Amino acid sequence: MNRIPKAGWIALAFVLFFVVGAFLVGPAPDKGPLTSVEALAESEAETMAVTDPVHGRPFDVSVWSPTPDLENGELVLISHGFSGNRTSHADLAQSLVAQGYTVAAPTHPDLAGLESDDPSLDPLTLRPRHLSLTIDALEDGAGTSFESVSVIGHSLGGYSALRLAGLQPNLDGTLDRHCEETDDHILCSARARARFETLAARNDDFSDDRVAHAVLLAPGYGPLFGQETLLPRADVLVVAAGDDTELPGDQVDDLVNRLGAGAESSTVDGGHFVFLRPCTDSEAADLPTICDDPEGIDRVAMHADLGTRVATFVEA
Repeated sequence: MNRIPKAGWIALAFVLFFVVGAFLVGPAPDKGPLTSVEALAESEAETMAVTDPVHGRPFDVSVWSPTPDLENGELVLISHGFSGNRTSHADLAQSLVAQGYTVAAPTHPDLAGLESDDPSLDPLTLRPRHLSLTIDALEDGAGTSFESVSVIGHSLGGYSALRLAGLQPNLDGTLDRHCEETDDHILCSARARARFETLAARNDDFSDDRVAHAVLLAPGYGPLFGQETLLPRADVLVVAAGDDTELPGDQVDDLVNRLGAGAESSTVDGGHFVFLRPCTDSEAADLPTICDDPEGIDRVAMHADLGTRVATFVEA
């Protein structure tokens, strides 16, 4: 397995803090890490289990439903960063549901999939599949299609969103250039490069025509999409973190440049983890690297503004 960088260890600690049962790593991913009772209660969401037919096991999805008087018939999916969980962006979900959206956030079993060495279970393959399966399950349950579907992705979730927006991995030189210019062992180790080559050779198409908008929060893995101008099928909004030390090099700016006129972009103050929901008291005591923001940054206010920004972008 690739050596996990500092950001990975921090995110892993965030997940392990939430675990309330054993997380089994085996040939197929289990349901993934469970969030704490405290975080789930504060999220105010219902839980839905969706079965992945590839490995026959369920993954958990948090679902927020608007009141009938606010419901606008539109769905927003939220894809967390590597080894996060379905409450990682619960406050953003609550902001959007208050504006009439149905919001759903799965827990992606990243660690189990990565350990399996099975390309069909790799997070880069499994995540976009799980997002589409979530849409299927919600539409089947409602007996109708949503008027529109949007995907918000943080970090690795940004890659997941772009796959549903129609982009295919293309290792035609951008990754080489990134690795020559940047000390990025999560993308550039020999094991990682071999893994990406294997996944690219599969040529899986995860484009989902139902997805009309993709919102990328501090998106990672952009160098895997090749060096040509990128033409996603969906409208794209990129929101970068102004002090992001977890994504080496200029990969976010480079991604925005290659998306060109096909994307809107903006920047917020704070680091890579500023997009995560505010921590509970116990989390804040144990995980200051993730939970503490620099003086002058109000994560609660920023997330409220972000919810309005996302809704404006989706409705434009």
